[in-house]
Amino acid sequence: MADILIIALVLLFITGTTLLVINYLKLRHMHATIIRQKAEIVKQMQQQAKGEARVRELIEKNNQLLRIVSHDLKSPINRIYALIQLIQEEPQNLSENQHEYLGKTHQTIADINSMIRNFLDTRWLDDPALELRAEKINLTQTLNSLVKSFQPLASRKKIQIHPSIAQNVFIYEDKHFLLRILENLMSNAVKFSTENKNIYVVLEEDESNYLIAIRDEGPGINEDDQRKLYQKYSPLSTRPTGGESTTGLGLAIVKSLTDKMGMELKCISQVSAGTTFSVIIDKNKNQEKAIQLKA
Repeated sequence: MADILIIALVLLFITGTTLLVINYLKLRHMHATIIRQKAEIVKQMQQQAKGEARVRELIEKNNQLLRIVSHDLKSPINRIYALIQLIQEEPQNLSENQHEYLGKTHQTIADINSMIRNFLDTRWLDDPALELRAEKINLTQTLNSLVKSFQPLASRKKIQIHPSIAQNVFIYEDKHFLLRILENLMSNAVKFSTENKNIYVVLEEDESNYLIAIRDEGPGINEDDQRKLYQKYSPLSTRPTGGESTTGLGLAIVKSLTDKMGMELKCISQVSAGTTFSVIIDKNKNQEKAIQLKA
């Protein structure tokens, strides 16, 4: 009986030992597999990091190329634009046909310039490192200059621009961005107005806000278009009335800039009754920018 017990214990020991060895070998194999997988994951992560770095490098090179090309394009375009404006200031030296062709050329150059600027704006507006550089701006003078610069394009369509601009209004904003907002709104007002209509440019203030409003007598914006008003590359169903070009970027840029600058943007529009875009600047917030600028 004792011999049988000893044999049973020996067999149990051998079986247990065998199971332990088998489990150890399995664990060792699993450990080796995990190490290989970990090494493979690390390798893939390193390759991914290199790939992402390469993509960032290519994007930056692409952006640099775009900046260089756009600058090289904008310079001659701006010179042509200025020359056309100078010629148009002496209409007595032009025949009726020449005046018409010059007006169309002026509009084409303006469209090309606007398309280049809007395309570039969408590139850097998404940059999280984008900085606003506030400075003291004579808003009265800025709006008067804006009206003057759009007079030739408006005149070509027999559109009258009526400024009602408060005097001696100064604010603290990024001048470049503010001009992009106003230029896009003014450009749309001219593009979507038919001949012999009016555009009203208003600057007024109350105790709390400065209000800039640009109102046209164009076809208006229907409800479907208003829902996608500030989406990129979403041209409105209403088309420009004088053959002008549009990319569907202008209002998206305006909305992005007003948000970044802490302004409020409002649109009031009715089909066949025109559209009013208003930019509202909070005086208290603007005063904070003035304090930061002087600090």
